[in-house]
Amino acid sequence: MIKNIIWGKDINESLDEKLIESNFSDEKLQSMKDEFWKTPIDDILYVLEQTGQLMTDKNKKYYNRSMEILPELLGYSPSMVRLGISMLQDVLSIDSLSKRLDVLKDYHSIDYPCDIDNNITYALPVGSVCHIAAGNIFLGAIDSLLYGIVTKNINIVKVSKKSPDFAYIFFEALKEADKNNILIPYISIIYWDRMNQSYIEDYMKQHCDIILLFGGREAVLNYKNGTSHKVNVVAFGPKLSFGLITKDLSYERLEEIAMGFAKDIVMWEQNACTSCQNIFIEEDANTQRFIELLNESLEILGVTYENEYLTIDEKLEIRRTRSLYRYEEYEEKAEVIEGKRGHHTIIINHSKDIQDSPLFRTIYINIIKDYKDILEGNINGLQYYMSTIGVAANNNYQQIIDDFSILGVYRFCSPGNMSLSSEESSLHDGVNITSCLIRQIGFEDLPYSSIGLSNCNKNKKEAIVLSKINAILKQALKSTYYKELYKDIQIPVKSLEDFSKLPVLTSKALISQSPNMLTDKNENSYVFSSGGSSGKEKFVWYSAEEFSKSKEVFGIGFKNIGITKDDFVVNYLKAGSLWTAFLATNKGLEKTGCRILSLTANQCKEDSINIIKKLKPNAIMGIPGTLILLAQKAEELNEDITFEKIYYSGNHMAESGEKYLKKVFKCSVIKSFGYAAVETGPIGYQCPHCKPSEYHVFEDWCYVEKDEDNNILITDLERKLHPIIKYKLGDNIEYVEGECSCGNKSPKIRLISRNDDVIRLNDTDLYLYDIDQVIKKNDYLSPFYQIEIDKDEGTLIKIHIRIETIQDMECNEEFVSNVLDSIKKQAKALGKFSSKNLIGHVYLELLEPETIKRNFRTGKIRKVIDNRYN
Repeated sequence: MIKNIIWGKDINESLDEKLIESNFSDEKLQSMKDEFWKTPIDDILYVLEQTGQLMTDKNKKYYNRSMEILPELLGYSPSMVRLGISMLQDVLSIDSLSKRLDVLKDYHSIDYPCDIDNNITYALPVGSVCHIAAGNIFLGAIDSLLYGIVTKNINIVKVSKKSPDFAYIFFEALKEADKNNILIPYISIIYWDRMNQSYIEDYMKQHCDIILLFGGREAVLNYKNGTSHKVNVVAFGPKLSFGLITKDLSYERLEEIAMGFAKDIVMWEQNACTSCQNIFIEEDANTQRFIELLNESLEILGVTYENEYLTIDEKLEIRRTRSLYRYEEYEEKAEVIEGKRGHHTIIINHSKDIQDSPLFRTIYINIIKDYKDILEGNINGLQYYMSTIGVAANNNYQQIIDDFSILGVYRFCSPGNMSLSSEESSLHDGVNITSCLIRQIGFEDLPYSSIGLSNCNKNKKEAIVLSKINAILKQALKSTYYKELYKDIQIPVKSLEDFSKLPVLTSKALISQSPNMLTDKNENSYVFSSGGSSGKEKFVWYSAEEFSKSKEVFGIGFKNIGITKDDFVVNYLKAGSLWTAFLATNKGLEKTGCRILSLTANQCKEDSINIIKKLKPNAIMGIPGTLILLAQKAEELNEDITFEKIYYSGNHMAESGEKYLKKVFKCSVIKSFGYAAVETGPIGYQCPHCKPSEYHVFEDWCYVEKDEDNNILITDLERKLHPIIKYKLGDNIEYVEGECSCGNKSPKIRLISRNDDVIRLNDTDLYLYDIDQVIKKNDYLSPFYQIEIDKDEGTLIKIHIRIETIQDMECNEEFVSNVLDSIKKQAKALGKFSSKNLIGHVYLELLEPETIKRNFRTGKIRKVIDNRYN
C-alpha cells in the first residue's frame, strides 16, 4: 500500500470518504489558506533552498535512498538519476525559485503591494491546488508542487503509481529543512487507486480551487468532465517535440548540434514531453556527416548513461520498430543504424511527417528539401500535441518561429536544451503556470501612500521585514567578510531584537573590506564610491537589477514630495566621479512622468543659466551649496530666473539659505527630495507634512535602527551582491513619535547631526582622516578633538576645531596658526576649496587635556557637532 501524507502527517490507512471529507472540506481548506498566505515569501524560499541542499548531499539518506530505488523503478541509468537529483540544487535555489514569480516583476508583491513601473502589483494565491502528477519524469511531481508552494497555495499532490517514492523522499527532506514548520502542515501527498478513484476525483473536482494536471489524453478529458464551475483545470496533456536543422551549417557547428540532440534523445529515455523523437534536416552536402556525428555522440552518451533497465515489453517494441524499418531499408526506402554501445536506434528516411517513437533512444531522421515541407505534413493535425522544437539554423529563426508557432509550437530552443533547460520562468506549452495559481489585485486610482508594506498591520510587517533581513543575512554568508563576521552567530535570527545584537558595519571595514563583502561575481553591475580626497574611498557594488530598483524607490519619494507630470525639472546634481545621485535622480524622475532637463552641475554656472533661461523649467533639484552658488551667479549677472519648486539633498538647507533662494528664484516650495547615501541608496523621503530634517523610511528598501549614541544603522533589504548590513552611516537621528498626517505608517526619523569620519560640505567633503594626519605629525597634539559646524553670515558656515594637547602647555598664536595652516593644507575642504564649500571662517582652539566634554556613560568624545540641522 502506498502511504498517504495529509497536511504533513503520515496516515497509515487507505483513503475513504470519511478521511477525505474531514481533511479536505471547504471549511478546512479555507482555514489553511488563510494561515499559509501570511507566511513571508523569503522564509518559504529559504526552506526550499535548504531542502535542495539536503537532497543533493551525498552523505544524506535522501540522496542515497533515491539512488538505491529510482534507477530500476524508472528504467533510468544511475548516472541519469544522479544528474536529475543534482539539478535540484539549482532548481531549489532562491534565485531559481524567485524566477518562477517573474511575472510579478518583484516577487515580494506576493507578500504586499509593490509599486513597479508606476503600477501597484499585489498577488494572492488562488487557495488550494490539487496536483495530478505524471509518472514519466520523477521530478515532475516536485516541479508542480514547487509552483504551488512559491505562490503560497496549499497543496494536494496525487502521486503516480509508477513513481511515488521520490515525492515521499523529497517530503522527508523538506520536513528536516522546515524547522519552524511553515510549509509541512500545508502539503498533502496522497494516492488513490481504482477502488476509490471515482469518489476522490469527484471530490477534488468540486472542492479544490485549481487542478494542475500533467498527464495523458484520458486523464485530461476525465478531469475536465464534471468539474465544478468554481474549480479551474489547468491541464497539460501528451506532447511531441522534434528537432530542425537547416542547410549550409558549418562542420564545427554540426558537431555541437549532434551532441546537443544526442542529449535531448538520451535524457529521460525520451519520456519527457520535450524529448526529441524526430529530427528534420534540410538536405545538403553535410547531411550524411551529421548522421554519423549523431551516431558517434549517442555512442559516447551510451557509455555515460547506460540503459540497462529496459522491460521485456519495451525491448520488444524497439525490436519491432527496427524490424519494420529493416524491411523498408531492404526496399531502399529507409536506413537503420543500431547503436553498438549506446543501444540507440537511428531511422533515416525522407519524410515530412512527425512519427511516433517507441522511445528509449529511438530517433527518426527525416531528410527534407526545405523546412517548409514540414508545414504540409501531418503537423497540421497535431496542433494540440506540439511542445518544443530544437532549432539549429543560420539566420532565419524569426521566420521559423512564425511558421511553427501558428501550428501550436510554443517553445523553441537550441539543441541540448530541449530536455535539460532550467529556465524556471519559461512558459509551459505557452502557459505561464504561476499566473494560473495567483490572482492579482486591482487598485485603480488608490494612492500608493496608503498602500504597501508600511501600511500592513504590525505583526505582518515585522514578519516580512524579518524574513527580508534573514534573506540578506543568508546571502551575506557567501562572502568571506560576513562569513567571518557572523561565524559565531546563529542565522537566521529569530527576531528583530536578535538582529539588533549583531555587529555593526563601520566605514573603516567598508573601506578595507569591500571586495570581500561580494557574494557573487560582480558581473552586470555598477561600482560607485563615497569619499576620495583622503585616499580612503568606500567602493560599493550594485547589481544592475538592484540599482534599477533603487531608482524606482527614489521615484516613489519624488512623487510624495509633489513632483507631477506637469512639472519640468532640472537635474542639477553633479554627474560622474563614481557618484550615484545624478543617475538615480534621472531615473527616479521618470517615475513621476515629468519632463526632465538632464543638465548636471558640471558645467560653468553661466552656461547653466543660459540653458535654464531658454527652456524655462519650473523646478530644480540639487545640493544646497550648488543651488546657492547658482543663485549667486544669477544675482551677479542680474538674470531674472524663476523656479516654482526647489528640491535639495546631500546636506540640510539652513534657514538663511532657504530665504536667499526664495528671494532670488521666487519659489514657493523648498523641500528635501530625499535622504540617501552612496553606500546604502535611498533611505527616506519627505511627505508634505514633514518638517525640515524629517523623513519617512523606505521600509521595503531598508531597515533603520539607532544605537545608544543615536547613530543611524542602515540595512539594505534588496542588496544581495554587496550586502550592506547595520551600516553606521554617520548621521545621528531620533524617531518622530506618532502617526504622520499623510496617513503613511512608515517609521519617521529626524536628522539631528553628523558624527562620522566624513563631514558633508557643499563641494568637497571634510574627512577626519585629514585631521588625524596633522595630529599624528605633531608631538604636542593628542588624538582627542572635536569639530563644530555652525551657520555664519548669510549662506555661509563656520567651522570650529578643538584639539586637546598632550599635556598642559601654553600655545602661542604662532603655534596655533601653524597648526591651522597644516590642517588647511592637508584638508583641502577647509583650505583650497573653502570658498566652494561656502565656509566663512575656520577657527582652531588648542585645549588642555580632558577639556572637551565626554559621554558620561562611554567616555567618548562627540567628534562632530553639526548645528546646521538646528
